[in-house]
Amino acid sequence: MEQQLRVGFVDAGGVNTRYLHAGSGPVLVLLHGVGMSADIWFKNIPHLARSHRVIALDMLNHGFTDLAPYEGCAPQQKITEHILACLDALGIDKFSVAGSSFGGQLAALVYFAVPARIENLVIIGSGTSFNPEAEFAASLARVLQTALQAYDDPTWESCRKRMESVVYTPSSVPDELLLSQLTSYARPGMAEAYKATLAGMMDLDLVRPFRLLERVEQLRARTLIVWGRQDIRGAVERALAASRVIPDCAIEVFEECGHFPHLEHPQRFNQIVADFLNG
Repeated sequence: MEQQLRVGFVDAGGVNTRYLHAGSGPVLVLLHGVGMSADIWFKNIPHLARSHRVIALDMLNHGFTDLAPYEGCAPQQKITEHILACLDALGIDKFSVAGSSFGGQLAALVYFAVPARIENLVIIGSGTSFNPEAEFAASLARVLQTALQAYDDPTWESCRKRMESVVYTPSSVPDELLLSQLTSYARPGMAEAYKATLAGMMDLDLVRPFRLLERVEQLRARTLIVWGRQDIRGAVERALAASRVIPDCAIEVFEECGHFPHLEHPQRFNQIVADFLNG
């Protein structure tokens, strides 16, 4: 039976943090992409919570979590620290972690920070993880151009346009997600926080220590990669290549699917991830 979705807030080292949660048992942490929020997982949490305690965070400077400066640090460093502070505040030791897009890179960085605490790792449509530097920089420039239209003048249509630009089927973008985005983008300081995040991510020297592609073979967690064949943010060939290097890795490629397999094909995604976690 699907579990009821709930909203919580936790003080993570002085950062008031919003999270969605449901279920009980082994913990699964869900991490969204840049400019998104935990709401991107609302079609997945109730199903995955049948066997797990699922926690989807609004990461630092995203959604309805507090905004804070990066203080000269790479966004990856500050956000990873915030994720771990949240889990510590919630009393969570061992957990599986799944991340979409930028969240996939962060999920891997969480593994590298606390490998003994990670039970399973799921990386979803994460060009940030597997793109070479030149492709990474070009992709982020496109991300910034598309997203600023929504952040600088948040309207229903600007939010819809942003989401539809990266999915295979526009009708897969639900109205519930647009309303959450429209609300979070309108928060005071949110546009500036987003620009600071992208500026940090585009500083290749600053973020080079946090890149994943160059050390994927060091991932020792049991890993699943999920990718859309038509993902414009990261070529499926990059994901396939990474899956052959990661020591214990399976990969699932979704046809007629863009950047968000969990949103575009939720039933198949939920079953594949549940089977992986419970396998």
